[in-house]
Amino acid sequence: MAARAVETHLRPTRPEEQELSGDRFMRVHEKRTESGDVVGCRVDISALKRSQRQLEQNAHALEKAHADVQHQALHDTLTGLPNRRYLDERIAQMQQEENPRLVLLHIDLDRFKQINDTLGHAAGDFVLTQTATRLRAVLTPEDFAARIGGDEFVIVLRAFKTVSEAMIIAHELVASLSRPVRFEGNLCRFGASIGVAFDDTGNLLADELLVNADVALYRAKETGRGRVAYYTDDLHQEVLDKKRLADEIMLGIETAQFFPVYQPQFDASTLDFVGAEMLMRWNHPERGVLAPGVFGEVANDLGVMGDVEEQLFKQVYRDVEGLTSQGLHIPKVSFNLAVSRILDPSLGQELSRLRDFGTRATVELLESMSLDQLDPKFAMAIDALKDQGLPIEIDDFGSCRASIVGLLNVGPTRLKIDQQLIMPMLKSPLQQQLVRAIIEIGRALDIGVVAEGVETFEHCTALRDMGCDVLQGYALAKPMDAAALSQFLRRETWRDAFRTWEPENLSTRAKKTG
Repeated sequence: MAARAVETHLRPTRPEEQELSGDRFMRVHEKRTESGDVVGCRVDISALKRSQRQLEQNAHALEKAHADVQHQALHDTLTGLPNRRYLDERIAQMQQEENPRLVLLHIDLDRFKQINDTLGHAAGDFVLTQTATRLRAVLTPEDFAARIGGDEFVIVLRAFKTVSEAMIIAHELVASLSRPVRFEGNLCRFGASIGVAFDDTGNLLADELLVNADVALYRAKETGRGRVAYYTDDLHQEVLDKKRLADEIMLGIETAQFFPVYQPQFDASTLDFVGAEMLMRWNHPERGVLAPGVFGEVANDLGVMGDVEEQLFKQVYRDVEGLTSQGLHIPKVSFNLAVSRILDPSLGQELSRLRDFGTRATVELLESMSLDQLDPKFAMAIDALKDQGLPIEIDDFGSCRASIVGLLNVGPTRLKIDQQLIMPMLKSPLQQQLVRAIIEIGRALDIGVVAEGVETFEHCTALRDMGCDVLQGYALAKPMDAAALSQFLRRETWRDAFRTWEPENLSTRAKKTG
C-alpha cells in the first residue's frame, strides 16, 4: 500500500529526445515526486528515428519523382520547352481568365530536314536547342514557347497591345532564326516561316486557335518560306479548299482516277508522226477531266506526284503495247516528270521497258529547275538516265532563266520552245527573232528543237522555214487518249487538212508579195 501511495504523488514531465554520438537517439521520461525527487527512464529510439528519417527521404524522393514525371509529361526533353500537352492545357486556362487576349505564333523551321540528312541528327538537335534559346530571348514573363513537333514551335504572346506588335515580333524572329549556327566546324543555315493567329474573345478552343495559326503558317510557306502570314477567314476557306482537294487526290490515287493522254508531235518538214508527249489527266468524279494546272501544285506539296506518274507509266506501257498490236508504231513518248521520280534509281529501267515495242522514252526537264547549277544528286540522276540510253529534253525553253551554260551542263537531245514565245510570234517581229535565235542555238549545239503551242498552219510553215525540227500543237493535233490516238494515226487527217490549206496560203502570200 505504501508503494502505491508514493506513485500517486509523482508528477510527470514532458519526454525529451536526446541525440547521442554514433547516430544514436534516446527518449528520456522523467517524473518528479512531491518531495522533489526525480524518477526517470531512458529508452533507446535509434531504430525508430532511422526508420522515420528513411520514410521522410522516401517521401521526398517520391515527391521529386512525381514532379519529374509531371515535368517530363509537360516538357520536351531536348529543348526543355513546354510540349503540346502543356500548350493545350495552358491556353485553356488562359481563355478562362477575364478579358483573354492571345496571339499564337506557329513556327516551322526551313531547311531543317536538309541539315538532318546531310550533317546528321546531332546537328539537327543542336539547331533545335539553339532555336529554343532564340525563342526564349523574345519572351516576357507572361509569354511562353512550346515545341509541338520535330521542327515546329508555338509561341503564346500575352504582353502586347495590337496584332501589329505581334507581327513585328514574328518578323524579328524570322530575322533571328535566319542567322546560321556552327556545329563541329560546319555552318548550319536554316530559317523559319511563321503563321500568326489572334483571339481576343476567349471563344476559340485551343485546337481551333492552333488550326488558325497552322493555316497562316501554310500560307507563309506557300509564298516562299522565310515569311510571316496572318490568319483571316478568307485564308481559312482557301486552305480548306486545298485540303479537300488534297483528300480527293489521295482518293484518286487509291482508285486509279488518273490517266494519260498523248499529244502527237510531227516532223516540221514532212509532217510525219514522230512521237507524242504524255500528259497527265484526272478523271474527277464530280468535276470531270482535269489538267495538272488544277491539281499539280497540291499533289507536289503532298509529295505524291511521283506516285501518280508511276501509275500513269504502267498505263502508258499497256497503251503502247495495244497500239503496237494494231500495227501502229509509236516512235517516241516523252515524259515530263517530277523531281522525285527523276531521282528514283528505278526510273531508267522502268522507262526502258518501252523498247520492247520499238518505242523510245525521253525525259523532259523544266527550264525552271535551274539548269545552270544542278543539285549534285539531280545531276547524277540525269547522267544515269543518259547512260541507260534515255534522251533528255528541256521543256518550256525561253520561259525562265536557262542559259547556254545550262544547256551544256545537261547536254539535252532536244529543247522545246515555250508556247508563250510561239503563239504570238506571227504578230510580233521581236518574238519571231527570239524563236529564230533559239532555233539557231539548237543547231549550233547540235540539239534538236521542238515548238509547242503551234496553233495554226501558218505557225507550221513559219517554223518549218526557220529550221525547227518538230511541231506540237492544236493546229495539228490535240491531246487524246490511246483509243483516239489509234483512230487519228489511221486516218492521217492532219496531212489532208494541211494540204488543203497550204495552196491557199501560198496564193495569199503571192498576192501580198505582188
